Amino acid sequence: MDIFFWDESGFRADSVHGRTWAPRGETPVVERPGERHSMGAASAVNSKGAFWFATYEGALRSSFKKIY
Repeated sequence: MDIFFWDESGFRADSVHGRTWAPRGETPVVERPGERHSMGAASAVNSKGAFWFATYEGALRSSFKKIY
């Protein structure tokens, strides 16, 4: 039986809201995409050098962590 060391991380790409300007008396408008993209990544390594990784969308479920 091998013991794997597991790590996971999530990444999200949101639009960055900066400052803008408009002529006096007009409301400034900042256009931005309405979509938000997210991705997760997980990897595992053992003491013998075996390596495993995966990327996924959405939440990580406990059944995903089964490594055989």
